[in-house]
Amino acid sequence: MFQLILPQLEAQTIKKKKLVLTVAALMATGLLVSCGQSGSGGLAEGERLLREGKTDKAVQVLKRASTASPDDWRTFNLLGMACHRAGNRADAMRAYRQVLALAEQDVSLIHTVNVVHYNLGRLYLDAGKVAEAARELATYTLGAQRSFSGYYWRGTAELLAAKKLGRQEMLDRAEKSLRKAIELKPNSAVAFNRLALVFLQRGDTERALAGLQRARQIDAKFAPAILNLAILHQRYPIGDPKQAKQKALQLYLEYLALDAEKLVRKEAAQQALNRLNNELNPAMIAGLDAGTGSAPATAVVPPIGRLMESNQVVAVRFPKGGNGPVRGTIISNLPPGTLRPPLARVRPSAVKPKPPISTSKQPKPPAEVVQVPEPSKPVEPVTPPKPEPPQVAKVEPPKPEPVTPKPEPSKPQEVEESLPNLPNIARYQYQKQVQPKKGDRDAANKHFKKALHSHKLNQLEVAIAGYRKALAADPGYQQAYGNLALAADRAGDLAAALKAYEIALSLNPLSLDSRYNFALALNKGKYYIDAVRELNQLLRDYPEHLSGHLQLANLLDKQLEQPRRARTHYAKVIKLNPSHAQASGIRQWLSEHP
Repeated sequence: MFQLILPQLEAQTIKKKKLVLTVAALMATGLLVSCGQSGSGGLAEGERLLREGKTDKAVQVLKRASTASPDDWRTFNLLGMACHRAGNRADAMRAYRQVLALAEQDVSLIHTVNVVHYNLGRLYLDAGKVAEAARELATYTLGAQRSFSGYYWRGTAELLAAKKLGRQEMLDRAEKSLRKAIELKPNSAVAFNRLALVFLQRGDTERALAGLQRARQIDAKFAPAILNLAILHQRYPIGDPKQAKQKALQLYLEYLALDAEKLVRKEAAQQALNRLNNELNPAMIAGLDAGTGSAPATAVVPPIGRLMESNQVVAVRFPKGGNGPVRGTIISNLPPGTLRPPLARVRPSAVKPKPPISTSKQPKPPAEVVQVPEPSKPVEPVTPPKPEPPQVAKVEPPKPEPVTPKPEPSKPQEVEESLPNLPNIARYQYQKQVQPKKGDRDAANKHFKKALHSHKLNQLEVAIAGYRKALAADPGYQQAYGNLALAADRAGDLAAALKAYEIALSLNPLSLDSRYNFALALNKGKYYIDAVRELNQLLRDYPEHLSGHLQLANLLDKQLEQPRRARTHYAKVIKLNPSHAQASGIRQWLSEHP
């Protein structure tokens, strides 16, 4: 039921001719160190085929190589990347998980295979499993604290999770991750563009505007920021709405004037430009159909669905030469055929008009009209704290007209009902956590490996002492806290275990193992209400976690006597696994509690 947490350290880099390979090229790193070893020929051949774009052949070669060298993690990592690129997510997932299984068998690999968590995160992002993607990328960045790509994609996953799950705390995590990415790469237009989307998701249009303007200062021709600025001025005008829309019109024109190959939403932008132009300059179209016998058909042009999220790459591509950033397929494009092409101006045909019928005065047929959804008026925002430079450039937007703020709607109540504060049930006293300082991870890892070995041999006292030495060397070592908690719990020191779990979760709130094991430890200490609280948080992060649903159902039914709420989670267990070992008993319970 408990699971050891393997350490995640900084991704290994191999120097060749004084060049340090980037994290994105770690795939090639594995190849460079494999020369001369068993199976290296198939490994190198598979890598070459991937670089040449021969994905199907690469998959075949790497599958044979993995059979010939079943203990070589690099083969499975490359195989996972090849399957991912080929669109076979299931095989990619199996290959990546085989790497982690090899690391569990050989602790000396733990330092090296951290990059697999990055690959898994990108794979989950491709599959739309944003919570799982955020978890894997958070695990990766714990060991690769200087990885811009790791923090950028972690922030992206957390932003998407906030949108999909409606959880505001994920926005805070996304902002923190993206600010870390900007700290590592201050002149990244893509990071400022993505950070602006976080602000916009919060409704903070001023800071979103500042972030997009900063992205343009870095790269004046950065297409996503130009398009997002146009949409922002059109939908959320700051200051005079007409001036804002004129600015949006100018930005749409700038966007469409860029290199057509770089415009992933050219058609959508053209349609938006047509709508806005019709709204601001109606006289340009009036009279086109004058003299025709019937009113023109109204053209309904769908608006752009949402702000563009640039470089939402999920499929791995290998650039020529093997260096530089990995690029891939953008998944934020609108489906083909969603938008109609601009209406062509048709001159009235030269048909001899029929003699007019003497009737009452006919109304003049209306000019061609493009229906434009009226953007909502902004509510005067509360001025937020200014972001620290150089993350967001200081801007002085025009002052908006005073608007009477609309009362904020009351927040919807959570689906969960409040738990009873029963006097006969003890409550756990959570400790206020202070972010520990960064220490010497290399020294800590040496102690961790020895402690992990002792832990597997059930030498708990030795393991606990080793974990404490690792934490003395690096107080921010999240995995050491998680395993220390497991060992302390097993040794009977529940208080120490609970304290360690709290610190582990403060370092990585998305750690599935730490959250689940913390709930089990609280249940063991008869802190039933707090155990339910942690399991609820676990299921918000991982809604399909079967053991979490089963444990929560048992607590609600047997300890808190809330069968109605327990029923929801028992039913979820059956839905997730109809042939579960306890399925017959659960079904009988459900029949007795309709």
